[in-house]
Amino acid sequence: MPANEVGCLADKGPVGVRYWRRNDEQARYVKDGFNYTGDLAYRDEDGFFWLAERGDNIIKTSGYRVSPKEVEGMLSRHPAVLETAVIGKPDTER
Repeated sequence: MPANEVGCLADKGPVGVRYWRRNDEQARYVKDGFNYTGDLAYRDEDGFFWLAERGDNIIKTSGYRVSPKEVEGMLSRHPAVLETAVIGKPDTER
């Protein structure tokens, strides 16, 4: 990926995930010797990697897929908000 462009983080070497008796998960996260972490990251101009967010961290609500990071970003814009953390929680009425 070009510098500062977000993409899937993968590493290669004597690291990786091993899913015992779960070939579907193994095939999903390990491809051609690369271990796909499930994280989205970018590399800056100096070659350092920065975590952007989890790729599988999506809240499903009323048929929509919502990124917690996007909601946190909107909440953080309010002057009365210092920090945010958004998680999904089941709604008993739905």
